[in-house]
Amino acid sequence: MVNIINRIFLFEPNLQLSRGVQGHGGNRSHFSDKAYYHQWLRVDPFAALKNKWLRGLWLEAGHWWCPHDRTTANADSFFDFNPCARLRLRDHGPGGRQTLFQFAPNLIGSGVGRVKGETQYIPVGLGWTIGPYTLRFLRGWQNHNFADNQEAIDAKARNFLIGNDLFIWSPKGFLTGSPTTPGSILLGFHFERNDASCSVSGCASGGDFSRTRVLVREWDAWYFMTNRTSVGVAVLWYDASNLTAAVQENLGIRDAGVAGRGGDWVDVIVGARLSF
Repeated sequence: MVNIINRIFLFEPNLQLSRGVQGHGGNRSHFSDKAYYHQWLRVDPFAALKNKWLRGLWLEAGHWWCPHDRTTANADSFFDFNPCARLRLRDHGPGGRQTLFQFAPNLIGSGVGRVKGETQYIPVGLGWTIGPYTLRFLRGWQNHNFADNQEAIDAKARNFLIGNDLFIWSPKGFLTGSPTTPGSILLGFHFERNDASCSVSGCASGGDFSRTRVLVREWDAWYFMTNRTSVGVAVLWYDASNLTAAVQENLGIRDAGVAGRGGDWVDVIVGARLSF
């Protein structure tokens, strides 16, 4: 079937489908019919062409869906039974994971009774590779829709990303290289904007605020020692519009201590990436 599609449309689709049950605290898991479903499709529409400007173009899209149904019987263990109900943005920097924004239905409202709803995430993207350079755009929409005994509760997040990768050197010369070529040097830069909000005043991050905006600017440099094995450094500059007082202090933000105030900070990470 794939060969027939390739002959007619000059492309070969890459489709992924999966079903799973979320993990739980303490590295535990259990059997449940409350599963999530994930689909992902990538299409290279001009892969069969000889035109170097067009054949590296690709399109991608996905969909992730997870249902929730909490009853009084499991009200005290909401995250154990519905871990994907939580909407959370984090910084994974050297100082440890910091929660920049957090929303969950059991943090507001009655706190007991039945909460039913669903979470969906839909990303779409466009990418282009020519020689040593790769450009990628991605836009994502995430929606949490719930209803409890008292009121409807909604939360949403939006993501936009522009990524650039350039192999500047390998033993073959300037502007050459690949993840499979030892001696290759890769430079990268990406810009990302994340917006998150919920529908009730003070419904996120312990009641401090109900929305935030987080910008990320990242610079990377990687050296490939062997096939798909590299060492390098990443510099990430964060800027958030709203943070809790504790997170401000943990991140070392100037004039920290006022709930809901924003700020910016920089993470520098030295790491190694290995493939087995």
